[in-house]
Amino acid sequence: MYLGGNPADKALTQRLLQTSRFHPLLMDRLTRLATGGPALRPQLLQALDTLEHNQDYTQLPALFATDPSDSKELAYLNDALATSLDQLIAGARPEARRLLWIVALANDPEALGLVQKVWSGESPEQEQLRQIQQLLDQLPQLPAELQTQLQAMPPELRAMVDALPPRPDLAPLLRHLVAVGLVTEERTDPEDANPNLTCHALVRDRICTWMAEHPHDQGDLSEAAIRIAYAEQLEATFKYLLHKNMTMALAAGSRALVYSIQAEAYDRLGDFASTLVTSSSDPQQLAALVPPLQAAAEAAPEGEPRWSCLCYLADALDHSGRSDLSLTFFEQAATQAHTAAEAGGDAARRAWSDLGWITGNWAIALMNVGQLDAARQRHLESAEAKRTAGRPEVEVIGSELEALRIDIMQGRVTEALPQIEARLAQVEGWWQQHRAGQPVPQAPNAEALARTFIGTLDIIANDAYRAQKDWAAALGKTEAILAIKQALQRPTEDIAGDRMNRAVYLGQLRRFGEAQAELEACLEIFQQNPTQKARVLSSLAKLFDDQGDLPQAIAQGRRALALCEQLPDPDDRAISHGSLALYLKRRGRLEDAAESSLHQLAALVYRLVSGLRESLKFSRDNYIFDFCNAQATGTPLAVPTLADLLADPAFAPLATWLTQRQVDPASLQAAIDDFLAQVQQAALSQD
Repeated sequence: MYLGGNPADKALTQRLLQTSRFHPLLMDRLTRLATGGPALRPQLLQALDTLEHNQDYTQLPALFATDPSDSKELAYLNDALATSLDQLIAGARPEARRLLWIVALANDPEALGLVQKVWSGESPEQEQLRQIQQLLDQLPQLPAELQTQLQAMPPELRAMVDALPPRPDLAPLLRHLVAVGLVTEERTDPEDANPNLTCHALVRDRICTWMAEHPHDQGDLSEAAIRIAYAEQLEATFKYLLHKNMTMALAAGSRALVYSIQAEAYDRLGDFASTLVTSSSDPQQLAALVPPLQAAAEAAPEGEPRWSCLCYLADALDHSGRSDLSLTFFEQAATQAHTAAEAGGDAARRAWSDLGWITGNWAIALMNVGQLDAARQRHLESAEAKRTAGRPEVEVIGSELEALRIDIMQGRVTEALPQIEARLAQVEGWWQQHRAGQPVPQAPNAEALARTFIGTLDIIANDAYRAQKDWAAALGKTEAILAIKQALQRPTEDIAGDRMNRAVYLGQLRRFGEAQAELEACLEIFQQNPTQKARVLSSLAKLFDDQGDLPQAIAQGRRALALCEQLPDPDDRAISHGSLALYLKRRGRLEDAAESSLHQLAALVYRLVSGLRESLKFSRDNYIFDFCNAQATGTPLAVPTLADLLADPAFAPLATWLTQRQVDPASLQAAIDDFLAQVQQAALSQD
């Protein structure tokens, strides 16, 4: 079939070989079905689907039986599937069986280097010592500067390196497992020295059964210990890459989180899980974390493990564009932590500390859905909980600053700005102490101090000065943020977020060429980050609008909307629809007016359904303007119906979103009518 020249037959045989992984029994049975003519083709396709997708290997004997009613044949197949693999497993050395077990318990094909670390049992700290040892072995070939650094190594560190035992050689064991077909090496090319290792699901089932029946072969390992070892190594990779390559860091961190949850190692999630979730701006990656986190929140023991997992789950929902769904989990976590804190005892201080973290994150989610008063109160509660727990002063100030940010958002910039500047003076003084190498008791964690310093500058630039339209001052503070992040060697993606802000202020200062250059650079940086890419395109659209180039503003606005509609955040979608409506309205063509009204209604729908109270003000102001304009010209304002909107193929993503949320169209139309009636009344009162 493979050599016969029929493309369909060739594709099928490639699929058969990939699926069987050359297991003799599977190849034999699949070949019988493949060459058995049209009558057996449905059975073949069902078998392939089971092998490739359902992973239900318990049904293989029935799938491969030529006569499903023949109990003897079924018994033979059941025995052959298990026995043929068990013989290969039994023939391997105990160390090779342990290696196979480690490969089998991996969630995905894992690189040889990672499997080596897990198999050798070395901790991430020992692995770092091993890397130093390798450098020392190559000392004469290294650059002079690196040789000098290694030779100046502290004696105690050199002693730890010298005390490392020889690393066991994995190579001969792996060669045997690959040779007999128990392990598969997946190489990107023939020269790949770090292939991914994996095994067939049949092998996975048999080695796990073997270890359960032969516990002495496990040595000092267990399934949980192996998964924790994977988690530890991947977590170390996450931390190493966090400020170097955010995409790779988050990929490693996500895998580490899943391994920890599978091992039920809730006590080791700690700051790692929180940092992982809050570091990501990729909604799709965060959405993938929701199922394991939900399982963890349901299975974790009561107390700190439970409320921590509830908060990790809430954070993931919040950052993936489902802030509305996160609120319940934040409230549950806060209630449990507060109850434990109020009960006193040895664990009270830790419970107060956790409560400060939980309520702070809860406040952010409340702000995302426009509940600003509640968000401000949670930030103040966070500051008080941290103070009660005896947390460093810099953390307390961080929560107070976020409450002051909300004051600015609610129009109280004059009262808030002096308080923010006073805190900036404190934080900047601590930062200078830290940079001078002096201890800073109020901010012992350098990373937390850096984040607070940058965050304070951000509030002044992007909230206070923006509210006051002091663009030159905002630009100055933004450039100060950029200088700090560059000195700290923050990731390019992180720095690009501040470059976007810089572009906004350059545009407001009518330095359009510089602003466009910054945004185009950011667009290149965010090619693999659809959320940020959409925001850059929106900024470009606004920049062209400010220059009177409406065709370009509309073109970039459409590009931004197309990206936003692939992402779950309803607020970003609403903003894109609203901006595009404005650009179309300004261009003034007859066909633009009809499309503009549809985009304006789409923005309103997203905001109403998601409860985005703060964003709803934009829709309210826009419709008030339209009603007032209609009154001035004596022309009734024609607002399309929800049915009109959803009937337009261009708004299919909105229709799908409403279906996913199980929104009743009639109830939504009633809510739209009520909103418009209130807006019209407000417009009449302004007349």
